[in-house]
Amino acid sequence: MPAFFCYGQSAIYKKFGINEGLPSSETYDLYQDSLGYIWITTDRGLSRFDGETFTNYNVSEGLPNEVVFHFFEESNHKLWFSAKNKKLYYFDPLKYPIKFKAFEFNHLLDSFYIQSPLAGHIKRFKQVGDTFYISYPNIPGYLALKTNNSFHFYHDKFKNKETNNLPNTEIHIDPNFSFTKLNLSTIKNDSILVYNHSDHKTYRTIHQIKTPLDIEKIELIKCNYSPNETVLILHKELIILKAGKLIVKKLNGSGNDIKRLSNHHLLVATDLGLLEYDADYNLIHHFFPQQFITSVLIDQNQGIWATSIQNGIYHIQNTNILELTVDGRKFPGRKLTFNGDYLFIINGKFNTSIFKNNQLLHQTNKTYFTKRNDFIAGNDKKLNAILGPNFPFYINTNNESLNSYYVGTSKDKYFVSASGKYLGVKTNTQKVHFEFISALEIYEIVALNDSIIYLATDNGFYTYNYNRKTILEKSANADSFFHKPQRIIRTFNDYYIAGSESNGLAIFNDSVFFKINMQDGLLDNHPTGIALINDSVFWMSSYSGLNKVTCRFKTNTFNIQSFTQSNTGFLSNEITDIKLNKDTLWATTKTGTFCFQKDIKVKQNKTYFNIDSISIENTKILPQEAIYAEVNEVISIYYQFIDYRIGKKQDIEYRLSNKEKTPWKKVNANQLFLQSNKYGKYHLQIRTKNDQRIIYEHVVFIMKPFWVKWDFILLAIILLCLVLYMIIQVFVFINDKKRQREIDKIKLEIKAINAQMNPHFTFNTINSIQHYLIQNDIVGGINYLNDYAKIVRKSLEFSRREIISLQEEIDFLFLYANLEKKRFEKNFNFKFVSKINLEPSAIFIPSLLLQPIIENAIIHGINAIEYKGELVIGIHEEKKCYLIEIIDNGLGFDHTNVMHSTNSYGLKIVNERLNIYNEGLKIKQPITFEFKDPINQTGTKVSIRINKHIKK
Repeated sequence: MPAFFCYGQSAIYKKFGINEGLPSSETYDLYQDSLGYIWITTDRGLSRFDGETFTNYNVSEGLPNEVVFHFFEESNHKLWFSAKNKKLYYFDPLKYPIKFKAFEFNHLLDSFYIQSPLAGHIKRFKQVGDTFYISYPNIPGYLALKTNNSFHFYHDKFKNKETNNLPNTEIHIDPNFSFTKLNLSTIKNDSILVYNHSDHKTYRTIHQIKTPLDIEKIELIKCNYSPNETVLILHKELIILKAGKLIVKKLNGSGNDIKRLSNHHLLVATDLGLLEYDADYNLIHHFFPQQFITSVLIDQNQGIWATSIQNGIYHIQNTNILELTVDGRKFPGRKLTFNGDYLFIINGKFNTSIFKNNQLLHQTNKTYFTKRNDFIAGNDKKLNAILGPNFPFYINTNNESLNSYYVGTSKDKYFVSASGKYLGVKTNTQKVHFEFISALEIYEIVALNDSIIYLATDNGFYTYNYNRKTILEKSANADSFFHKPQRIIRTFNDYYIAGSESNGLAIFNDSVFFKINMQDGLLDNHPTGIALINDSVFWMSSYSGLNKVTCRFKTNTFNIQSFTQSNTGFLSNEITDIKLNKDTLWATTKTGTFCFQKDIKVKQNKTYFNIDSISIENTKILPQEAIYAEVNEVISIYYQFIDYRIGKKQDIEYRLSNKEKTPWKKVNANQLFLQSNKYGKYHLQIRTKNDQRIIYEHVVFIMKPFWVKWDFILLAIILLCLVLYMIIQVFVFINDKKRQREIDKIKLEIKAINAQMNPHFTFNTINSIQHYLIQNDIVGGINYLNDYAKIVRKSLEFSRREIISLQEEIDFLFLYANLEKKRFEKNFNFKFVSKINLEPSAIFIPSLLLQPIIENAIIHGINAIEYKGELVIGIHEEKKCYLIEIIDNGLGFDHTNVMHSTNSYGLKIVNERLNIYNEGLKIKQPITFEFKDPINQTGTKVSIRINKHIKK
């Protein structure tokens, strides 16, 4: 198509590097196998590309070393390569898993002096005694190695009529030769000779280039042979031998590779970019300047792949997709429109670019438009018109508010909406006249004939008779679907295709209405443009790419194809508008504008079935000899199928079974979803519905769930035993710890008894009784002795009880205080104050907990003062504990080290008992000491916090 080669267009390419999955950005060579996979050599191993992901192979997968330079294809599709150890290796890219094997006759190479591990070319002829022809850079001649353990090195004798001695030969084998001939290029002194070794015994000279030539350096790099011409790279020169003529082209850098396109264009890889020469050897493109391009590949779709030393690989799409550029400038847009040969790209309210034959004519900055119109209007001096699909016409723009226009056409009329609420009509001879029709906001106009039009409004669809100036009826079938229609076109068979703001597409006429949305295969439910190809095929653009929709109006069915940036090379998926002009589809995006041929016609007469991709639970896998999935996992297979014998796509059926009686199921769209809840080996079969021809078969293994595998069951039993053992150990540990706490508690109780029955206290009591006897106070001595007996009795009783009530503790302390009053002949007040609602008899504490503190208060505090003493026990309630305070007005003392004093044994026991009963409350200090009067440092206040949940 001529438009693809017009001024101002350049090819679109994609770059793949480490971020896209390549093992290295240093790449050397490319090869495409018969399945379509691209193989790449790098300094970090091999990589296989399936169009989306890279699968990498290195030493861990069996490569002899990671650095692989060049591929050499054998006639049976095996790929050969030379390694750093100066040996040859091969693998079959079509067999999975990939296995790398060493050449079984590598030992024959050991007797051949090889200066470089990198083979120049390797070719194998099974038809001629299974012979390998191998050439090496910088080594004159070539090696003919036969698998019968014999080889011959053709170096110093070429049997031909010109010479019997070629001491300085450098030979390259034609990479495209057939088994009937072996083309060789060699350098003899200052001449280049091209030979045809047709019978593998004698040589026939095809070309001879004699000096002097304007050649910088005689160094043979690459050869490309065809029946009519031979192309050689000599360092920085391109040598073409054609019809007895010699053509020399200077390259911009050192040449590395040559490939020929189907249009006879020549691609040359250099260390300063990729060059494209036309059929007359004129340079027409220079791709990737300043990039060291090591090799080039033409894929099955005539796309161009190039490897580079620093930036990975480049992929140039077939020139069917081209970007519109002028001197490197891009032209992003929001809308497109054509008027004859004029292309208008509208980008924003005040920016429109006008092209003719792809040459930029003008850019205006005063353009009025809306996002849905098929034309533009402006008051720029060079653009003072509305441009319709077929011809321009002028309008009255005195009312500056009339700056939003929509157009609908019939045979000879334009119906125009302005500012949403006005409607006018225009013919070739009349100026447009606007009339107010309603308060409806008009988004689109579709003319049914010269008088009846469709109005798409913010309140649905209306039928309007322009001649009568009346709204006839509201279209009920489309009303529930459309809200702010985005685009409406009329097909050639009187159907209408309309896009909604968020519901996808609708196809309808007076009696038919059906919808198409993302569930049916659209990329997006928000169309941005519709371009009609014929009465049943149209393109739809969206912010997610392009869809090509083929409709069957008789059955209300359709087929949808998707085209995105990843599978086509578009500039962007966010396509804002499309227009079809002649045979070219134009699309504009936020990053630029591009075009491509509206349809690619495939001329075949067979059934075409191809698997695009296979995914398991949305994770893509490589096509293999078998598919492995788990129970209930969804296997998604996306495919393309066309039967060229009938010229269209057939309906197909599938079954997944291990029994012949499994029923066939119909396949919808171009995707197949498989799932099984039973493990085992299954056979997937796909056949045509009409003639029941099997067109695809695959083995599917549904793997056993891990919980029914013996290794998992054994592991589960072992883990269960370990868990049970750990639980038992935990219980044993807890019981041991609990038992130890009980033992500790008993020991502390014993210590408490010993502290309470202090022999010193008994000794003091005897002295007091002796004092009464000396004073002949028999009654006083007897009373003192009775009180002492009560205390001893209570102490013995409490020693057998772990818990007592607070009331019992207070009663005991009153007995003890009265006895101490008599002993010291000291009168002091002793009282108990409760600030909680509970009775003391309902509160329980460890027995005799407070006695050591009361003893300290009397002996060390009150006994040392001359004034009347006071001793008060108070109790308060906190969140998790009771606060018991013991306050005296005696002589104060230093409290900082009271718990560490040698005379505080009883207090230490109290502290240990509190820690046991307060376990789990996170109380750092269960007993604290402070001055009652901190200023004068007199009196003592002891605070005790005890668990409030102690039970009797």
